[in-house]
Order: sequence, then C-alpha cells, then structure tokens
Amino acid sequence: MSGFAVLLGFLLPKTMLLVDRGYDAHWIGELARRQGVRANIAPKRNRSTRSASARTCVARNLVERFVNKIKQCCRIAIRYDKLAASYLAFVKLASIRICVLIESTAWNSMFPMFFTSDVLRRSFGRLLDHAGLAPQEAAWHSVLKQSDLQLRRYGHDAGTAGAILIVPAPIKRPYIFDLLPQVSVVRRLTEAGFSVYLSDWCEGEGASGDLGASVGSLGIALERIASGHGRAPILIGHSLGGTLAAILAAIEPHRVDKLVLVEAPLRFGEQTGALRSITAYPDSWLSDGSAQSIPGSVLDVASVAAAPEEFSLGRWSDAWASLGDVEALAIHARVIRWSLDEFAPPAALIRNVVDLLYRQDQFARNELRLFGRVAGAASLAEIPVAAIVDHTSRVAPPASTLEPLRNPTVFSYEPEIGVGLQHVGPLVGRRAHREIWPRVIEWMRGAHRQS
Repeated sequence: MSGFAVLLGFLLPKTMLLVDRGYDAHWIGELARRQGVRANIAPKRNRSTRSASARTCVARNLVERFVNKIKQCCRIAIRYDKLAASYLAFVKLASIRICVLIESTAWNSMFPMFFTSDVLRRSFGRLLDHAGLAPQEAAWHSVLKQSDLQLRRYGHDAGTAGAILIVPAPIKRPYIFDLLPQVSVVRRLTEAGFSVYLSDWCEGEGASGDLGASVGSLGIALERIASGHGRAPILIGHSLGGTLAAILAAIEPHRVDKLVLVEAPLRFGEQTGALRSITAYPDSWLSDGSAQSIPGSVLDVASVAAAPEEFSLGRWSDAWASLGDVEALAIHARVIRWSLDEFAPPAALIRNVVDLLYRQDQFARNELRLFGRVAGAASLAEIPVAAIVDHTSRVAPPASTLEPLRNPTVFSYEPEIGVGLQHVGPLVGRRAHREIWPRVIEWMRGAHRQS
C-alpha cells in the first residue's frame, strides 16, 4: 500500500477519494481525513461503522468500466506514446469510437422493431383488402425469375407498338402501376398496343445485390425482352426505379429504344431536394452490418422526417380534399393501402444509392463505374428521353431530372386530389391519365431508333 499512500498525497483538500471495498482500511481513511479529503470507500461486508454513497459508487463503477473499454485499445493499454498530450489525444479518439459504436448499436437494436412494424403494417393492409380496398390488377404471368427480380408479362398477345419494360422503385410494391382499371398505367399501355413487361423486385435472403447487381438483373430482363421481340424495348421508370433505368440505358444505350422518366431524380447534391438530409445520416443507420435487407419502415421514417409535407401532412390534406369525390376517395384509400405494403430492399443497394448517388452524385458527374464501364448521364444524349415532372415537387425536383438531360421532351404534372401522395400522382392521378399519358403514348409511338 506504500505506492497508494504516495498517490493519496497528491489529493487536494475538499476533494473526494472514491475507491472500492478493496481499499477499505483504517489507515487509508485516517490518512484521507488528515489531508482534508472526503473518503467515499465502499465498506467490506463485515464492516458496520462506515457508510458510502451508493449513487457515487455507481458513478465510480461507470468510470472503471470506461477505463476498461479504452484499455481494449492496445495503444492506450501499453502506452506507446511518451508525451502526455499524444496519449490524451488517443484516449479521446478511443472515447469517440466507443460513442459511435454505442450510437450505432442503439439504432441497430431497433431493427427488429422496424421489421415487426413491417409485418404489422402489411397485416393492416390485408385487413383493408378484406374491406374492399385491394388493388385490381390485370392478369400477368412470370417469364423470367432471378434472385432479385422476376419479370412480369401482361397478356399473351404480341403488341404491335413494341415492347415496354416498366421499372418500379425497388423500395415499394409494383402494383402502383396497376392500382385500378381507370388509373392503370399498365392497362393504358396494353390498350395502346404495347407488350408490357414489369420488373417485380424480390426481397428476402436471395435478394441481397448492390447497385451493380440490380442494374445487371435489369439488363438480363432487357435482353430477354429484346430477343423475344426482335428490337430494343422502351424503358419506363418511376422514382428510384427511373434512376436505375437511366443508369442501365447509359451503360447500354444501343439496347434501349426510348426512355421515360417519371419523377425520377438523376442529379443529386444541391438538386436532391427534401431527401438531401438522408446523406447526413451515418452509414450505420442503414444496416446493422449483418442484415441483408432494410425494413421498409426505416425508409418510411426517413422519408417522413425529410419531407413531412409530402409523406405525412400531404396525405391527410388529400384525404380531406377527396371527401366530396367518391372516385377520388377510392383511389386515395388504395394508395394509402399500397403504402402499407412494406418492402424490405437489399441493404447493399440502399447503401450504394445513398453513397454513390446521393452523396457523391457520380451518375450526373459521369463518374459512376459498373461492369468496368462508365455509367454517366452524358450517354443518355444518344437516346430519346421523355420526363414527367412535377414543378412543385421537393421529393424529385425538376432540376434533378432535367439538368443532366439534353433536349428531353417534358410533360408537366399538376398536383391533383385523390392521389394519396403527390409523388405517385403521375401514376394514379385521373387528370394525369386523361391529359399526360395519351401524349406520352403518342410520343412513344413516334419514330423508333434503328436496332
């Protein structure tokens, strides 16, 4: 104990000596009292005369556990650094690392809760189905199955106007393109004589691909369609699905006849809009490192936090405005039911989208590389491109879609009631189907590129 007595001599008056019961000795308490130091020593079990503050002992235990944690860093435990300032700097770095790991663990420990939320939301959606709010989809059959998507074919007759591949966003169910007969993009296209295909993204253990794998699967589907029809198909993509379609078209422009982007962002950075705040989140919020997919509820929470006027307040105001219109209310209710049908996309894909696109803006900068080739927006100049944009949107600002394109054909969507979410308004809006899609179909029927 002689060494401890030396250390005790450095304590100043009116300070506290805080140690565990291993130091419960009469001479230590007496030495502390003579120096004017308050001794808070956890008493041994056989001592009845000395008491200690339990709350202060808990604080001591917290400090001891912290010291134990930072000593797991070899540089601190062995003390390579000779200078106190250098040593203190690495103690601070170790402390920051511990804080980051604790924050990450606290968030990722909530992942099971979000997956449970997905199950509950889907269950509520099925209840709405029984209440008569189920989507009324057209008949389709699968013509190609891959690990991360299956290719739907609507109808059996070969369309005379050519083939179309619809690419929905890989974060929600695809039947938003075929919600009700009167507001179905799929039916509008089949009625116009097109052979309609749709990429139905899969979830689960098999669907764990990153951005390259997802675009590659789309490329396989595109090749399957082209070989069956003898010419390149038209690509239509909504939201993030439009972004993936544009990346595929940029990599292989000769395999795409035309490209139609619906509220699809291409340039990010300052043009990201309301969702730009997602780039400020640490990578750990997207996955716990072991999960292959991200709960759909996590993306819902992030979307509501980034754009509450669209994903929260907007749906309520649309419901209120639709009360006097039975048809508008029916469409609104089914869009809300669709939003409950949670989809868990691959974690690797979402991490790539946030990092390579949202943060680094590699596609618009012509710096994105997939399959050993550059996938840049500049390559889209070789393809006729049409864009449906909402000039009031903060989720997919028009500049995000139009700036990277060269002379696109632009169709303006005006917000309307009865769409639930204005971001899907171009797909389910009644005015959009009366005024926009007939013009888009006419544009698609125009001169085709030479194969």
